This record gives sequence, C-alpha cells and structure tokens, in this order.
Amino acid sequence: MASAEVQASDKNQVLDALGKTASEIRTKLGESLTTVQKFDTPLEQATTPSLEALKAYSLGIKTWEEKGDSEAVPFFKRAIELDPNFAMAYVALGMNYYNLTQTSLANESMNKAFELRDRVSERERDRITSEFYAVGPGAAEEAIQAYKFWAQSFPRDDLAHIELGDEYMLLGQWELALSETQESVRLNQADVVAYSNLGQIFLAQNRLEDAKAALRQASVRKLDGWELRLMMYYLAFLRGDAEEMKQQVEWNAGRPGSEDIFLSAQADTEAYYGHIRKARDFSRRAVESALRADAKETAATWQVDAALRNAEIGDGEQSRQETASVLAMSSGTDERKLAALTLARVGDAAHAEATAEELAKSNPSNTLLNYYWLPTIRAAVELDHKNPVKAIELLQPSSAYELGDSEPFQFGTLYSAYIRGEAYLALH
Repeated sequence: MASAEVQASDKNQVLDALGKTASEIRTKLGESLTTVQKFDTPLEQATTPSLEALKAYSLGIKTWEEKGDSEAVPFFKRAIELDPNFAMAYVALGMNYYNLTQTSLANESMNKAFELRDRVSERERDRITSEFYAVGPGAAEEAIQAYKFWAQSFPRDDLAHIELGDEYMLLGQWELALSETQESVRLNQADVVAYSNLGQIFLAQNRLEDAKAALRQASVRKLDGWELRLMMYYLAFLRGDAEEMKQQVEWNAGRPGSEDIFLSAQADTEAYYGHIRKARDFSRRAVESALRADAKETAATWQVDAALRNAEIGDGEQSRQETASVLAMSSGTDERKLAALTLARVGDAAHAEATAEELAKSNPSNTLLNYYWLPTIRAAVELDHKNPVKAIELLQPSSAYELGDSEPFQFGTLYSAYIRGEAYLALH
C-alpha cells in the first residue's frame, strides 16, 4: 500500500530515522495533515532517545503479555537504567508492581511517570494519566473518565479497554467489566492478562463453564502466566478439584513473584476447610517466599492475611503479634488498612481508629479506601463497642462497592457484608 526508506548515519540516529519514516508512510496512506501534525511527536522525544532502552522496554511488553508481571519487571527496570526519563517504562513498571501488590513501589513509579507526562505522545499521555489516577490516588471516577477518553481517542488500543475493564472489576460493575474485557480480547488475542481477567469476571458472576472456556482458550493460544494459573486454581477450588489445584501450585513452585501468591492461596484453602495449623504454615511460607523475592510489601500482605484469619477464629494474641510485625515490616496503604481491620476485630479499637484516621488523611481521593475499607473498619470498631445500629449506619457507603474485587485482590470482596451480617445478628 505504501513504503518509505531512510538511511541512518549511525545507531544513535536510528530512532530519528524511524520516526521520519513513519510520518512519511502515514502521509502516503492518506492520513490528514491535521492529525499527522497533532499526533506526530518525534519518537525520541515522546518515548526515549535511547535505542537500547526502547529494546529493553519492547522486550518487557512482550514478556508481560506472554508471561505476566513478575517476569517483565527486570526489563522495565533496565529500560529506566538506560534512560531515567523514560516515562512509559515507569508506568509499565508501576502496573507490574501494582498487580504484584507492591503498592508503594507502584505509586513511586506512577508518580514519576506523571511528572514526565508533558514530554510524551498523545497516546502515552492518555495512558499515563489514566494509570496514575487508578494506581496513585486511587480515584476511581477520575480513572474511569481518563480510560474512556483514551479508548475514544484510540478505539483500536486494546490496553485502554482492558484497564477500563479492570477498574470496573474493582468497583463490582461486572457487566461493564465483561464488555470492556471482551473488547480487549477481540483487539488483541495474545494478552495473558486479558484472558485471566475474563476468567475472573466469569467466576465473580458464578459462570463457571464460561470461566473454564476462557481459560482454555488462552491455553489453546499458548498463553501462560501466574494470573491465568491463579484463576485456574480458583476455578478448581470451586469445583472441588484438588488435583488441579495441586498442579497449579506445583507450576508456580520456586518462581519469584508468584510462588508466594499460590502459597497464600493454599493457606486460605486450608483455613476454609478448618485446617488452621496447615494454613498458618502456608502463610509463613508465603511470607518467606515474598521476602526472598525482595517484595516486603507483598510479604506484609500475606502476614496480615494470617493475622486477620487468626482474629476471626478467636486467637487474639497471635493476631496482635502478627499485626505488629506487619506494621513494622511495611507502611503500605494496603497492609495498614488490613491491619486496622484486624485490630478492630481483636478489640484494639484505639489503634484501629488511629490507623484509620492516618489512612484517611493520607489518601483523601482513594475511592475504595474511603467508601469501602474505612467504613468497614469503623463499623467493626462499633460492633466491638456493642453498637450494631451505628455499625450498620457506617456501612451504608460500602454497599455500592462490596461486590467488587477491592485490592488487595484476595481479601476485599464482601467483608463489609460480613460485618453488616454480624451487626444484624447482634440486633437479633
């Protein structure tokens, strides 16, 4: 349809030559001069002047799509080492950390990307703005509007749709999440995260056969990664398929960045069946695995999971010790909000309320924190104070979000409904 050719004088001129060639082809293909000028930010200005950084980034994107978050992290870190002003490498790294529940590192990367957003292309600016609101301040409505603008501006960009779908998943708007994720899969059938999200949406809707079909379709396309494997584990749990669960755990054994996730899932499974000693052992191993992978925040998340579990079965002393360990290990928002809930559940209202207030002050725009987690924590405190009417009143804002997949991904769903149920029981 069209062709163009250019000679670069040396390696340092390759990106400049590539950008000029792209502009020439766009004009030959009939794109209007207006849009060529609007979207024609020079490649080395918009993305990176370093060919080596661009190569590392491109390998990171390919690895991310084919193998998942943890395997992609080293490539994006390498790209940033080669070009410390590489905005898109920061945003990609931030999303990797976010998906791996390392929220402080995710926020750090996203803030840096946001600082650099004025020197990127139109599409890159749309993505940075969207991801920043979603991950940094956690402002769900602002993130959704930014994602919609990105998707409208670049309707064939599958990433805009998968990220918009992910935001709807967090809020529990599952039909909207399904629509956006299906569109993402239609545009790009090689993204492992899209298929795992599709499986997760179907599981949330109790459509187990559809979840199985989505995960099988990913396997047929030779896609693999811990995200897919985790959905396979959850599906097997719901079906009571112990052998399939075992296979997914074995696949992740020894894999930094995902082994700990499956060990924690095993801990939750054992706890579900009442095997508390086994659950504690798997939680301990999950913490150790995360620490070996240099993921302190994730380790703290698994530790606070164990603490909250112990609180619910009535082991207050063990729970307090584990919560103190968590607060000493990490200052991340996710860990602190779960620690506050745990403290409320073991009757330490003063510390629970103090932690909740700190979280509220430092995260004024975080939608799920302010409308889901903090009401749940405060209601748990009131329940401990023998004030169930006040607890029910405090939980009213959470009802719009409690069916969502509130991060951290293994903990949030329906906790406020559980506290509300206990309040109604107290009222007979």
